[in-house]
Amino acid sequence: MKKIIQGLDRHFEEWLLTFFLGMIAAIMLLQVIMRYVFGNALAWPEEVCRYLYIWSCFLGISYCISQGSELRIDLFEKIFRGKARKAFQILLQVICIVLYAYLFYTSLSVLGHVYSTAQTSSAARIPMYLVYLSIPVSLGLAVVRGVQRAVGIFRRPEEKQKTEEKAQ
Repeated sequence: MKKIIQGLDRHFEEWLLTFFLGMIAAIMLLQVIMRYVFGNALAWPEEVCRYLYIWSCFLGISYCISQGSELRIDLFEKIFRGKARKAFQILLQVICIVLYAYLFYTSLSVLGHVYSTAQTSSAARIPMYLVYLSIPVSLGLAVVRGVQRAVGIFRRPEEKQKTEEKAQ
């Protein structure tokens, strides 16, 4: 059970992103076959692929955080050395966590509004709240990944940090 939880912790977004990409490829292949082989295009594939792509984009936020490849300007970070650098990195991570938490909180009201309207997509008749659900789910995961990253920076030994500073 512990291995399953560790696997989910390390690869959850990666597995979902792989699944969504596979679904997009399979659905678009179906659309190509229907259009060019049978001469009868389906109405819903482009819409479903668009919504899977939206989910993929938002899940990419937490995936990038978990991989340490989020977009950031590290000009000020390079000024500091040693413990000051570590403290600055943690401060930056806390600022990101607060931002993601705020966006998560505000996205819940948007999701509630979309859910209350009972709106569905035009071709596939997918409830639109399922599309908008990607925002709070992804931002919630971003908060979790940000906390994990901050704890990882805090626990990182000084020797490893010094070798990283020399590499930069």
